[in-house]
Amino acid sequence: MVGRQIHESSSRRRSVHQVVSISARKVRGSFRLGVTVKVGEEILPRAVRNLATLRYIKEAIPLNDQWHPVFARYIGQLEDKVKGLGADPDLIAPSADDPGCPGISSQEKGKCYTGKICEVLFSCFGDFEGFVLCSCSEKHQFRTTEKAIGELALRACKDRLRVTVCVTETKPDKIRKIIVHC
Repeated sequence: MVGRQIHESSSRRRSVHQVVSISARKVRGSFRLGVTVKVGEEILPRAVRNLATLRYIKEAIPLNDQWHPVFARYIGQLEDKVKGLGADPDLIAPSADDPGCPGISSQEKGKCYTGKICEVLFSCFGDFEGFVLCSCSEKHQFRTTEKAIGELALRACKDRLRVTVCVTETKPDKIRKIIVHC
């Protein structure tokens, strides 16, 4: 007698065993399936950022390129995902930076800049004063005296890491978040 037994090892994993005989408990084969479960609020910001970035990249792909239809289809699937998570994909413009989630007020949203740290600023006494973030087309200077940010800026500059700096729109000199892309 051939049968299947499903064992629950946790709320996110399932083990499936195919048995030859239930009485002898002889296993013919098995596999384990794991599914990562997250709520929409955790997934939406990344999906929005990916959609905006891919739309930005798509603008550079010629219409007669063989990959254009494939890329367009992938963007369509990402639009469906964003819509399924409760956001309107039509409100997401092409962007090289993180546009934030549609529907969040501008005060909460802020502005994000992505690039590489091209300068780390020190006073005449050697105290950290800030850094300059360079993208392909512009430079943004951020002033801060936080020692930990200074160490992070030096490391990101030395290792040529891509960095995203988010500020509040109402206070563009107030750093809200720093993301180091590895």
